[in-house]
Amino acid sequence: MNNKTILALDCETTGLNPDVDQIVEITMITLSTLNDLTPIEVTYKLRPTVRISPEAQKLHGLSAEILAKYPTFADCSEQFKIALDTAEVLVGYRIDFDIGILSGEFRRCGSSLPHWSDKIILDPYHNVRLQGGRRLIDIYKKLFGEIYMPQHSSLADARAVLRIAEYCSSKFSGNS
Repeated sequence: MNNKTILALDCETTGLNPDVDQIVEITMITLSTLNDLTPIEVTYKLRPTVRISPEAQKLHGLSAEILAKYPTFADCSEQFKIALDTAEVLVGYRIDFDIGILSGEFRRCGSSLPHWSDKIILDPYHNVRLQGGRRLIDIYKKLFGEIYMPQHSSLADARAVLRIAEYCSSKFSGNS
C-alpha cells in the first residue's frame, strides 16, 4: 500500500437501514501509509432529518437536541465525495455498512456515488474476527490487551480500526 492515499472511516448513524437511516457522526482519517505519523483526522457531527432510534442513541449518545446546530449530510456531501474519491484505499471495520449508509446518503441528496469499485478495501473484521469475537472492542482487547475508549465514537472507532489494520498488515507481510 505504499504511495496510496488511505482513508480510514467510521460512521455513527440513526439506525441500521441504509435506505432510510442517516449519518450523525463521521470520522475520516487520511494517511499516506498505514504507519503515517501525521494523519489528518476530521470528525463531522451531522443533523439528521429522520428520528434517531433509541438503540442507536444509547450506543453513540448523540441526540436530536445535541445535533440540532450541525449541518446535514447534504450540506457537506461535496466535501465527503472529494475525500472518498481521492482515497485509493478505504479502511473500516465492517466497512460494508459504512459504504451502504454513505451510498444511501449520497442518493438522497442527489449526488453521484463515489467510485467504490476503484478502491482497495481493507476491513480488518474479515481478517481477525475468528480471533476474538465480532465486535471491534472484543478484537481490539484480544490483540492489544486493552480497551479503547470511548466506544461508538467515530473517531475512537476509526483510530482502533487503523491500529488493527496496522497489526494485520505487519502480520500478513511478515514484519511482526
